[in-house]
Amino acid sequence: MNNRSNLNVSIGSPNLNVSFNSGYDYNNYVQYDEYGAVIQIENVPVYYDYYGRVTQVGNININYNNGRLVRVGGMHV
Repeated sequence: MNNRSNLNVSIGSPNLNVSFNSGYDYNNYVQYDEYGAVIQIENVPVYYDYYGRVTQVGNININYNNGRLVRVGGMHV
């Protein structure tokens, strides 16, 4: 007898997406916004600026100068 229960809840609004999965699926988890941009990988949030560039992944800041990537965390590019 396979006694497996799953609970999936999703809430979406223009400025907020919340997803909760309580089950036995332990595969990698990636969450997307309504435009297809990645906003979360496992428990790590991904942030974007007005132009759609990634500005922060978790606690790693990403900086641009004149549209060019110049720094990822403490590493200068």
